[in-house]
Amino acid sequence: MTPAETCRMYATIAADMAGEATDTGRRVSLLEMAQAWRTLADKEDGSHVAQQQQQPQPDNENEK
Repeated sequence: MTPAETCRMYATIAADMAGEATDTGRRVSLLEMAQAWRTLADKEDGSHVAQQQQQPQPDNENEK
């Protein structure tokens, strides 16, 4: 499981718990927590894209 998938799993768990919460304050906190996990997952996905773009490219000057 990738870090982004793990974050999304925790987001789902928090959202499910929020759906079962009877206390409004607890529900709001759990929904905020779920959103924070989703944000982390999105950032993790973006960091993998950035890492792929930063990989060194071969030096083609010797092929001229």
